[in-house]
Amino acid sequence: MALVQKKMDRKRLITLAAILVVFFGITLYLVFTNYLSGGSGTVTDLPTDFQTPTDRDLPIFTDLGKDVLQDPRIEGLELHGSFPITPGKMGRTNPFVETITLTTE
Repeated sequence: MALVQKKMDRKRLITLAAILVVFFGITLYLVFTNYLSGGSGTVTDLPTDFQTPTDRDLPIFTDLGKDVLQDPRIEGLELHGSFPITPGKMGRTNPFVETITLTTE
């Protein structure tokens, strides 16, 4: 028993062609209106509430001065542990090589 390619009936072919025509029509419309329309968007096209900065749009103050570091709350912080941390010997030099342990009996 051989596999035979089934032919598409006329109704299904017309339906597929209609779906493809609608898909490409919508795609071409969106490409033309968004990219190829020739008009360039300017700042004046925006609504007026987007043109004026609000408190939320202003940059966050991140400049730390010496007065912040001389605050008694900061100076009262304590270091816990020993610093700097030095790593001890652990693991193998190459973890991807199998280790063979020889035992004598």
